[in-house]
Amino acid sequence: MHQNHAHVVIAIATFRRPRLLSSLLDAIDALDVRESLRVLVCDNDAAEQAGRKVVDERMASGFRFPVDCVIEPEQGISFARNALFTFVREQLECSYLALIDDDESPSKQWLTELLKVARATGADVVGGPVRSVFEADNVDPAVAACGQFRRKRRLEGPVPVILSTENVFLKRAALEMVQPPWFDHVFAVTGGEDADLFYRLKWAGAKFAWADSAEVSETVPADRSTRAWVHKRSFRRGSNTAWRALRRPHKLKSLSRILALGVGALVTFPLFWLLSIGSPVARLDAQLRVFRALGYFAGLGQLRIAEYRKIAGT
Repeated sequence: MHQNHAHVVIAIATFRRPRLLSSLLDAIDALDVRESLRVLVCDNDAAEQAGRKVVDERMASGFRFPVDCVIEPEQGISFARNALFTFVREQLECSYLALIDDDESPSKQWLTELLKVARATGADVVGGPVRSVFEADNVDPAVAACGQFRRKRRLEGPVPVILSTENVFLKRAALEMVQPPWFDHVFAVTGGEDADLFYRLKWAGAKFAWADSAEVSETVPADRSTRAWVHKRSFRRGSNTAWRALRRPHKLKSLSRILALGVGALVTFPLFWLLSIGSPVARLDAQLRVFRALGYFAGLGQLRIAEYRKIAGT
């Protein structure tokens, strides 16, 4: 058997978050999993290489699983994730690939649940929920409970599509269903590269499923737990959605839907605002729909937010 063979490869892109990466590796070390496992880290900071230093320290202290680390000098989330996929394709043998962010921590049964659903459904891509854990003690309760941070619940089983790589599990064969680069470089600093990939996989015939028990927790730093930040995030998501629609093969249908959603959110906002009197969470959710709608129109005008130029967390 190939010495770099593992049933599952856990792939992590990291950029100047050594403390959070170390916590993630702690959680991976504690996973309840029987299958052979390998960890792959891409450090997207060729200058400081804080991620590589964490990996080297773990390997020296006797980490439970084999770990590989690659350096991607071109900064941007698309470049880092493409480096992960390229290394898997060229250097490793595996059946599945699990992606998790460097500010997250998986539950002990995380991989077991993802594998269970993947095998039961035959899905090419399986997604799971993310629970937000706030670092700040005085987070606005409405922000903590708003749509941005609420844990998404779905019935376990097939779903139309998965839109995020923050907790996702892919068949290794899915990498061959679309041409590289898998993550489009135009999304390198704006985000949205994951949804773009998954829609291309969907058009290529990929099947998707949801594993509701495969939970990971996400560390939310203080500067991301404010009303201003969730407003901006909703705007960015709307902008990226519209930007992706402009690039789709059947873009007229997508653009018509986006325009309808945007106009609908703006027109119905006063009604939702009145109906949500006495509910700060519902009122904030109504605001987020408006910001997302404004993002739709901004994206149609090709205005985008370079969110990933700023480093969050440590």
